Amino acid sequence: MNMKTSNRIIMILYVIVLSLLLIQVGKYYNKFVNKENNDDFVIKYDYEDNSRIVSDMNNNGYSSCLNGLPLYELDNERKEIEEYIKEHDMALYYGDINTSYVLKYNENITYYGASLIKLLDALYLYDNKVNLMTKVSYISDRGDKCSSNKQVDNEITLKDLVYCALSVSDNDAHFMLYNYIGRDNLVRYGDSLGAKNILTSSEKFGNQTVINTNIYLKKLYEIKDTKYGKFLIDTMTNDFYSSINKKLDVNVAHKYGKWGNYYHDVGIVFDDNPYTISIFTKSANDDYTELVGKLSLMIYEYHSKYWLIVNRECGK
Repeated sequence: MNMKTSNRIIMILYVIVLSLLLIQVGKYYNKFVNKENNDDFVIKYDYEDNSRIVSDMNNNGYSSCLNGLPLYELDNERKEIEEYIKEHDMALYYGDINTSYVLKYNENITYYGASLIKLLDALYLYDNKVNLMTKVSYISDRGDKCSSNKQVDNEITLKDLVYCALSVSDNDAHFMLYNYIGRDNLVRYGDSLGAKNILTSSEKFGNQTVINTNIYLKKLYEIKDTKYGKFLIDTMTNDFYSSINKKLDVNVAHKYGKWGNYYHDVGIVFDDNPYTISIFTKSANDDYTELVGKLSLMIYEYHSKYWLIVNRECGK
């Protein structure tokens, strides 16, 4: 082999090695490219942030494939979502349940949560194995109709209180659950789940972040196949002050919160690939149904395109 041939072979090998390196760089580029110059908007995989991961995630090949997805294909949609959120001063948490893929914006900003606390009431009863047929004294501060109609001889079951609190956001039902559970117990329970700063003043509704509500929704999804979980999801699948489902042709179990200028809607979207979504706003005096409904649709379309990429790249 002469020197000229030897140099040619070396050059060919060099080109092959360089090409392989560029492919690997391309795969991992997506882990950082979406951060750009804006640390407020985060798009990432966060396996530790999701207690339910599909069995395929135990397959290192599948996990590696997810981490190497060409997410730059979603750049235009992501930027549109970001601009819309900034324009309307919102907070967002979207979490794909099967892959733990997350979009979050203003996730650490604390909002007055209003009736979102009622979902925590319901989850407390499940995790503490409370008999839902337990009866408590019926006490009305507001004369809300749901709990009033379900009380018998000035007593009402915890199950009826949960139903009223989640289906039509009955405040009397929340007050009775709050008194039964106890403020300190509710705070400790929220803290045990990872929810922070939920009741920091003397009133009974407290604050929330979209991180908190995403925690509640993931917990709800975990128990969806239990008798109580099915009851909660059926109860929350309604149109009462709902916005997330307004432009979607898919079932959504939701809970809203509204007080003053605050309006929030959080829920589980039961797509073929389900996800959790929390949208917080200060737009209660505007057309909040349209504002939140549009963002929900943008997320749904983003989610659908994301899964087209997953299926194409990872054979899921």
